[in-house]
Amino acid sequence: MGQISVSLRRAEDAVTVRESRREATVCISSPNGIGMASIVSPDANWPRHVTLEFRYGPGRPFRWLESCQVTAGGRTWSTSFAHAGGQGESAHGDLSADTAEISAPVLRDDAIAVFLPESLMETAGDTIQVWWVDLFRE
Repeated sequence: MGQISVSLRRAEDAVTVRESRREATVCISSPNGIGMASIVSPDANWPRHVTLEFRYGPGRPFRWLESCQVTAGGRTWSTSFAHAGGQGESAHGDLSADTAEISAPVLRDDAIAVFLPESLMETAGDTIQVWWVDLFRE
């Protein structure tokens, strides 16, 4: 498996990647709360589990995610996350023109985590495009 690389649209955004043979976490810091990334696996051999994490910076997680759209292998998957003032969480996702397992994003102490469907990763090709918009920009 080749090493995953990420290019970001905005110069102020930053990324770290943690990967093993079975899983990868792409942690995106986006001070503006809006952005786009191209994530590339040179050999198109993605780990089975890929997680995207979104934060404004260290210790400053996104609290809401208006939209996260992922396009790979001609398929598009989108999700969002709303946190109701500490009263609970709601989320939804859909995969256009297909059905796949949808796992709602999770609010963690340090980021909102978005879990990409395994079926999307199986047909992703070598590049995944990700667009995100937080609900309230800091």
